[in-house]
Amino acid sequence: VFTGYVFYKSFPKHEHVNGIPGIIDIHFKSELLRRYKLWDQATNYNSTEEENEQYLMEVNTLRIKNPEGLQSYWQQVMYWIDGGKQIADFYSESKSILGSVAFIRDEKKKEVNRNTT
Repeated sequence: VFTGYVFYKSFPKHEHVNGIPGIIDIHFKSELLRRYKLWDQATNYNSTEEENEQYLMEVNTLRIKNPEGLQSYWQQVMYWIDGGKQIADFYSESKSILGSVAFIRDEKKKEVNRNTT
């Protein structure tokens, strides 16, 4: 399925990245806080100065984390292609996409061999 995203790391190495350091500089900060107040008035939302400052800090800070549940998603992928369920070692090593494809093919061959013997 085309999503518009380009994945250049193997699935277990995907990261969720938020924030851009310095995207809101000191000159724009006051204007953005003014716009927050206008938005609050238009939407009847009453954000506090602390909430707005916290949001500005989050936007200005690079945060990288691994999305939760990647291993379980990877296990589902293996299940969908009738692959093996022993992926914990592969997940922790996290190979390239070619390594991922080779691993999946090897697991499929193992499963076929187990079923034919």
